[in-house]
Amino acid sequence: ILKNTYFKTLMNIETFEGIVDELYQYAETAEVYGAGTTTVPSTLFCCLFRLFTIGISYDELQQLLETRDWAYIRCCGFLYIRFGCAPEKLWDQLGDYCLDDQEFEPSKLQPNLTVTIGEYVEALLMG
Repeated sequence: ILKNTYFKTLMNIETFEGIVDELYQYAETAEVYGAGTTTVPSTLFCCLFRLFTIGISYDELQQLLETRDWAYIRCCGFLYIRFGCAPEKLWDQLGDYCLDDQEFEPSKLQPNLTVTIGEYVEALLMG
């Protein structure tokens, strides 16, 4: 990620709000890699890593998780917990979201495949 051109541009954004704006504008997948590649990180994962480098508050994390108009922002929040939380606390943090029925397309490679946020969170907990 550190060598990625897009991530380098994110280094100029120093606020939580700025990163969220990037997610709104450019995140179109919940995948690790950009469409059609296995080496270029996706927008979502570049923004996720940037959030780790700037650090976010509990309230900001809640903003990510509760955003209802762009599922990829919520995915970023779930991933922030998945990668940043102690394993024994994951269920406490994510369990309530397993029943969330908001639908979205996690991948542009399978445009007709929709999953619920609950299914996505369950996969994070199981993986």
